Amino acid sequence: HLFLSLVRFNIETTEVEPAAAASWTISPDGTIYTFNLHPDIPWVQHTLGGETVQVLDEEGNPRYLTAADFVFGFKRICDPRIAASFPELLGNIVGCSEVLYYPEPDAIPQELLDEIAIEAVSETELIIRLVEPSASFITKLTYPNLVALPSWAMEKYGDAWANPGLIHTNGLFVIDKWVSGEEVDLLRNSLQIEALQGEGNLEKVELTITG
Repeated sequence: HLFLSLVRFNIETTEVEPAAAASWTISPDGTIYTFNLHPDIPWVQHTLGGETVQVLDEEGNPRYLTAADFVFGFKRICDPRIAASFPELLGNIVGCSEVLYYPEPDAIPQELLDEIAIEAVSETELIIRLVEPSASFITKLTYPNLVALPSWAMEKYGDAWANPGLIHTNGLFVIDKWVSGEEVDLLRNSLQIEALQGEGNLEKVELTITG
């Protein structure tokens, strides 16, 4: 709930519907997917027990979710050094398997990483090329680990980038309270764009961790 995927699965209609991507097209041969993102989804930061504010870049400009953020997030999934969950989800993307199963993970050539066919054509247009057509590919993109990531925050804070109160997110909820191993409270992201807010009225989720 902290990060948006390109698309989401509607459990009532059992159909894939827009999320961060407002629309998409598929080439006639089924191997090229072009996603058009909402242009105004904000990256936000929430102070524990406090306010949600939009993240600013180095020049003080507001940060919005871009196609490049998805390129960064998806290419990390293909990198065996990251040990991401379910990397096989992207195995059909041109160049991903070559990187994922490279015999010397600590010596992956940069040119091989560059050949992974996930491209940001503009801030709001993302192109993904597949090795072969796949009827399940669009559904795989609903998995929660296939999201855009804040490269700037990860570079600045290192492993601490995901700490509650510090993490930069773009999803429907933000972390308002975190007691490690005991309790997590989520609040509705008040800065999320109207097109993604949905019709529900859920403002807070309180999770108690047991076991």
